[in-house]
Amino acid sequence: MILRFGPFELDEEVFELRREGVAIHVEPKVLDVLLYLVRHRDRLVSKHELLEEVWPDAVVAESALTRAMSLARSAIGDTARGQAAIETVTGRGYRFRAEVEISCAAEAPSKRSMSRARLGRSLAVPAGAVLLLLAAAGWLTWPAPLGVHMDLAGLRDPRRNPSLPDRPSVVVLPFTDLSPHAPREYLADGITEDVTTGLAKFRDFFVIARNSAFSYKGKPTDVDQVARELGVRYVVEGSTRATDERILVTAQLIDAATRFHVWSARYDRKVDDVLDLQTDISTEILEALGVQIEAAELERLRDQATLPPGAYAALVQGRAFWRRFTRADHERARELFERALTLEPDYASAYAYLAAIHVAAYGLGWDPLPQRLEQGSLLVRRAMELDPADPLAHSALAGIHLWTGRAEEVEVAAAKRAVDLGPTSDSTYGMRAMALAAEGRPREAIDALNGALRLNPRHPSPYWMLLGYLQAAAGRLETAVEVWERVRTSNADLIPPRVELIGYYGERDRYAEARALAEEILRVNPAFSAEVALRLDRRRTDPRAALRLREQLQRAGLP
Repeated sequence: MILRFGPFELDEEVFELRREGVAIHVEPKVLDVLLYLVRHRDRLVSKHELLEEVWPDAVVAESALTRAMSLARSAIGDTARGQAAIETVTGRGYRFRAEVEISCAAEAPSKRSMSRARLGRSLAVPAGAVLLLLAAAGWLTWPAPLGVHMDLAGLRDPRRNPSLPDRPSVVVLPFTDLSPHAPREYLADGITEDVTTGLAKFRDFFVIARNSAFSYKGKPTDVDQVARELGVRYVVEGSTRATDERILVTAQLIDAATRFHVWSARYDRKVDDVLDLQTDISTEILEALGVQIEAAELERLRDQATLPPGAYAALVQGRAFWRRFTRADHERARELFERALTLEPDYASAYAYLAAIHVAAYGLGWDPLPQRLEQGSLLVRRAMELDPADPLAHSALAGIHLWTGRAEEVEVAAAKRAVDLGPTSDSTYGMRAMALAAEGRPREAIDALNGALRLNPRHPSPYWMLLGYLQAAAGRLETAVEVWERVRTSNADLIPPRVELIGYYGERDRYAEARALAEEILRVNPAFSAEVALRLDRRRTDPRAALRLREQLQRAGLP
């Protein structure tokens, strides 16, 4: 069947999109999305339905659908603003609006149908009998045996041939129970499911669903074969070995394309409450995997540095610069995020990261102008329109509330929402810690900061900066100063800890050191002033303390 609209035609038989008879290269999943919308053009199609139908065997973030929709629009000359063919119904789904003409495929058999006909004649066995024979031989277990035999017979639908997505793709194979006495299979299965579910919460990961992964349970597996059959780059495998007193869990992450063992770990614990232990181990594996997969992806993209990056590649590279928290690195990150949006205009994560760039520029004193927060608000709104569940967008919103002086409960609520949506993101915990600290809840802020430090063992300098604030709030000022001096040594661009140090040295009449700090601040932002410093410090609510800090900053050399 051929479905025609405007100058385009969708040929279902050969699975091809053409414009005025010329084939257009479109990714299989993008073509699946377009074809599904055209087939169901008589009604609204929800996002959930598209995710279920187009990615039936995988747990994917909504951003995968957003990207596919953007590419589908691009292929047929549609745009997100001028929705002539594909209409977005905000918060509900999509509707195909263009007039569609239906006609039968040409009578000349396609190459695919001809190859099937030749296959049928050579086998000289009815198709139904072939399937019965396969079933009798026990070959109908998905995905490995059936997939292999369909390939051998030339019957696999090309739409279902999994190809590597441009985002990190991973499968968690069922952990093997090696318990020597009483089997503890439920524990191995529980860890497998917990890690799979947790990885699916990483917005940019393509994670194979539990049911597909568990079809390999109890079977000898080859990493290469599993990766080919499921269309993934990374494979997680592991084992559990439990006795009455102890449990040993091993886990490893393999890059199937290179067979390189990216990461491995071994956990040896006492068996007290085995279910709590299962959750703890799953969490530790999950946290390590998130960091290791992102690091492996960045390394892989560095190896391809001569190639023009796609939208996802630009986002990953931009994210690496963003986490360095220097003014020059953030500028480079901004360029890469904007490039990602040029390539993929409806990329929610890119909008969220751009918003975070503006919030950081304001809060870190690099460019503390109201326009920064206004621009950040527009970007956050767009990110949430495209993906209401994007955790970084909610985190950036919490930052905007923080610097605009919104009610603390609103600010903290947004930060909590970010953590709920992104429990595997250190950035969301970091922003929650800042919000709680600003509200005067240091104990809870420390808990949130510990979550950020655990998820990101590389500990970006703003986390140390915040740790100094919390130490000072707890009355451990000397420890706070030690931490801030460490930040000063490691990051020449962070202004807030230098402001705190000027206040500390000013109180002790050590103005030679205070003036050196002021010079460092002005090198980063020549327009920085004592007034700006006080505006950015929401914790200092005592008018007399604020006046004293203003005097110290001005005496040190800040205007």
